[in-house]
Formats: sequence, structure tokens, C-alpha cells
Amino acid sequence: MKVWDSTSGQPQTAETGTNLFDTAVALHLENRFDEAEHIYCQLLEQNHNNLGLMATLGSLYSQSKKFGLGIHFLQAAVDAGMNDSDVYTNLALAYQKSGQREKSRVYFEKSVEGEDTTPEALTNYSGVFIEAGEPQKCIDLCERAIERKPELPIAHWNLALALLGEGQWDRAWD
Repeated sequence: MKVWDSTSGQPQTAETGTNLFDTAVALHLENRFDEAEHIYCQLLEQNHNNLGLMATLGSLYSQSKKFGLGIHFLQAAVDAGMNDSDVYTNLALAYQKSGQREKSRVYFEKSVEGEDTTPEALTNYSGVFIEAGEPQKCIDLCERAIERKPELPIAHWNLALALLGEGQWDRAWD
């Protein structure tokens, strides 16, 4: 999980530490969402323009299946200028899980546009094309993901599904 520094709004590693934000991140990583939410909200009240906190809180809400709140905070961070592949992916997933497929697709597309595109973002986006019956687009995204991270199981899974959809049985089973 990518988290953002509560002061600068820049990405940081998620390590437990001495400040309140680090405590919230540790709770978040332990799936203790209610406790982490309380701290994130406190911090956001003190620094209400911090895009990183908005995105982190939005991700927490989405992980705890509160997709409306997740969308609200993730969209607010994006609308205020946050440009990050992981934030776009989290927003796309929240829209997808709330049944808003077209909005989901828009943010999946944004998640793979930048230089910071992760193999996970490529793989998440590839799933859209499995559902849409467009296996070749899925194949292209999965191959890009596997190039970057060969040990990513979901990329291999999605690739195999798409290859089966294209009738490429031998290649799918490899």
C-alpha cells in the first residue's frame, strides 16, 4: 500500500513510527480500519488540503467497502491535482465495485498513462477487458505487467483467461 506523508503529501513508505500518522498507517495495514479512520480524520481536520491524506483516507474507505466515501475522498484528491497511478487505480476500483463501470474505465485508463504505472495497475485495468470481451487488449496489458514484474500471479491468470478467450489454448496453458 502506498501512503502519503501527512505534512508534505508526498509518497512515503508505510513504517510504524513515532507520530500519529505512522500509528494510523500501522493500524490501516493491520486492517483495523475504524481506528485508522479516526486518526486520519483527525489529521485531515488539522490539514484539510493535504491530498495525500485525502487519498489515503479514500483508500481506507474503499478497502473497508465504504465505496461512496472512498470515491468522495479519492475523487477530491484527483480533482485537486493529485496525479498518481495508485490513486487512479484505487478510484477506478472503487467506481467498479460501486457499479459505475464507465467512470471506472476512465480512471483505469489514467492509471496506466504515466511513467509511474505499476504492474498492478496494468493488471487491474486488464480485468476490464476480460469483462468487456476484448481479450487482445487484456493480453497487451498483461504482457506489459509481466515484463515489469514476472512473479505477479494475477497478471499470469488474466493473461491465461484472455488467451483462452482468443482460442490460444496451448499458449494459455504455458
